[in-house]
Amino acid sequence: MNQEEIFETGGKETEVKEINDEETTVELPEEPKKFIKEKKKRKPLSEEQKNRLKEQLKKGRETSLANRQKKAKLKAIDKEEKITADDEKIYNSIKKKKESTVDNSNLLNEIELLKQKLKEKEEKEVVEPPPKKVRKPRAKKVVEEPKKDVEEPKKTYAKKEKVVEKPQPPPQQPKPLTARQIAAMMKNLR
Repeated sequence: MNQEEIFETGGKETEVKEINDEETTVELPEEPKKFIKEKKKRKPLSEEQKNRLKEQLKKGRETSLANRQKKAKLKAIDKEEKITADDEKIYNSIKKKKESTVDNSNLLNEIELLKQKLKEKEEKEVVEPPPKKVRKPRAKKVVEEPKKDVEEPKKTYAKKEKVVEKPQPPPQQPKPLTARQIAAMMKNLR
């Protein structure tokens, strides 16, 4: 596209009137001037003034250095305190974890001791049956009668032995079912 095509006026020509420059005059305001500050010239410094300013500059540099060092030390102290506080938190958390594991291990040790005592107790019950009661045989009773011509045989009582039955061990309790066994039984019920 050409510029002529874009800016076509549609075939209408406009008339341009000429204006006389002499008749109408418009005054334009003057552009404002930028304000420029003029620098004043300084008087030359004397040697005493130069030395005094050098001393002040030296003293100022020393105090600013001291202040910077002081602030740096304070920052280092704050940082160190923060680190020690963080270290204490870490130490306390580790200590708590160790205490809980120690408590758990103590409980596990106690459980093991109780299991051992229970096994020993069961072994004593099984291995050592209660003592059997054995009765002593009775002495034979002899009945004496007045003597007769014929001697009668003496009466003797036969010794009766009591049969002591061994106590039957208590019935063994069935072992508790495992989770798998329970699941298998439940599966068979369906």
